[in-house]
Amino acid sequence: MKQVNPNKYTKKYFTKDCGGHFEWQQSQGRQLPHRLGVVFNLSNIKKGMNIVDFGCGRGELSYQAALKGANVLGLDYSKEAIKLAKSLPKTKQGSLGFKSNKKLKIPIKNNSIDMIFFVDVLEHLYPKQLKILLKEFYRVLKPGGKIIIHTAPNRRYYDFGYPYYARWISMLVNPFWKIIFKETLITGKILRTDYEREMHVNECTLGEVKQFFSDAKFQINAWLSSECQIFRKRDYIRYMLLQPEFGPLKNFFSYDILGIAIKPQK
Repeated sequence: MKQVNPNKYTKKYFTKDCGGHFEWQQSQGRQLPHRLGVVFNLSNIKKGMNIVDFGCGRGELSYQAALKGANVLGLDYSKEAIKLAKSLPKTKQGSLGFKSNKKLKIPIKNNSIDMIFFVDVLEHLYPKQLKILLKEFYRVLKPGGKIIIHTAPNRRYYDFGYPYYARWISMLVNPFWKIIFKETLITGKILRTDYEREMHVNECTLGEVKQFFSDAKFQINAWLSSECQIFRKRDYIRYMLLQPEFGPLKNFFSYDILGIAIKPQK
């Protein structure tokens, strides 16, 4: 089955380029980057919960969940990710384990998992892979179990909001922005990075995310948000100017898609 080559997910990718690498270098996984903090706050983890972190990457979410007393299994098909995750500090609160897993199968029995973290993975899976994986999620989750979802970018921002508006306003604002904030706004013709062009094989709109989960028989609540991107005062100003999120404009200017999918009670 077609997939992104696991060898592209190198140690350099996770420690130098992947979002949150600054916090990883500073805290060795003890500190969540703002984006993952927003996601983690949706989880409402209780002691004793059984959790799978699918596509765990460096393992920060898994580690924080274990600190809450959960029993966590982190899975990733990148061997480099698992090596980094296994370097996380030991925790006495819950249980924490990591496994390399290149298949769309979860080595757990039916109806045994309370929660799945599915964070920044969806956009890396071809639609056929995603449909197979969601069936597997449905199998291992308990009735009432939930999936915490984050995917980015919202494809409409990259395809419409940025090239037709945000890029041009950035060009106008940049001279003042450099003076005031000592930063340069992005104005390149193509917003996607080299990594994104290689690895993002399934960037979605909000409607498409909802459809994937609905087709897999989940009850899905998903929404557009830029909360994950706003953590400094200047970020509020930037979004007001470059990505105005008023009413239907959210569809074109919000960067992130967040969601909670629930396996229905029988």
